[in-house]
Amino acid sequence: MAGWGPDTPWRQGQILAAESAIALGLSDSNGHAESIVLVVSHDCDLAYSDLATEPDCEVIVGTVIDLDKVDGRYTEAKHARRLHLPFTGGQTKLAGDFHASNKYAVPKSRLAAPHEPAANVALTPDELSTLQRWLGGRYHRASFPTEFNKRLEPIKAQLGKIIDRTKGHLTGIYFSVDKGHNIERNGEGDLYDLKIFLLENSNLDPRETRQLSSAARSQIVQLFRGQFGKKDAEKNIRLDDVYSNTDEGMTISQSRKLREWRW
Repeated sequence: MAGWGPDTPWRQGQILAAESAIALGLSDSNGHAESIVLVVSHDCDLAYSDLATEPDCEVIVGTVIDLDKVDGRYTEAKHARRLHLPFTGGQTKLAGDFHASNKYAVPKSRLAAPHEPAANVALTPDELSTLQRWLGGRYHRASFPTEFNKRLEPIKAQLGKIIDRTKGHLTGIYFSVDKGHNIERNGEGDLYDLKIFLLENSNLDPRETRQLSSAARSQIVQLFRGQFGKKDAEKNIRLDDVYSNTDEGMTISQSRKLREWRW
């Protein structure tokens, strides 16, 4: 197929021009600005895999939203099935609301010239990294013992709201449950040992981030003490402590030992 190979203009994180999205049947015929079609196939699969091996390009269809409508619950790959992703690397600034189930395979033969990526909208390197973490996180997200999830359920929503109130200043919350051992405990006296780690966003104002992180820590401790009892008199879950670190300060070793909790 002429025009397809390492020199193809298509790369992960690019979006289709509105006309191309309509022509390929990925947007409504009226070309409403609400539609956004994002390429999610990896660069190597796009440019370097032959058509017999990788005949299709995977895209995800979402909805355009204003940057001030971005919801912190769906940013930074926090939610496994939904992503609010800003595009601030190009001339036009906007954001997309994407659902993991809205993926489609487009034959590369149809995506080739004359179709090209939109020239005025682009992801920054950090935004592309968020997209990649979200795509991988759907299959790599942590699982916790069923009994632990059951015990956490009464405060799950409240815990999520505490993190939401940090307005994106926390990029993630990580659990260490029984040091990573998957144990199904029995009875309120058979305690899960829990450590919580808050990951602070190093791209935002450090003073405000630290204030919001500190407030979240206090609220989480209070929430757990209220639900599971005071320290040394707990039932069901023993909260050791809540720690904080910046996303630049977390080591690879720590990230492998901890499990991200997605609320």
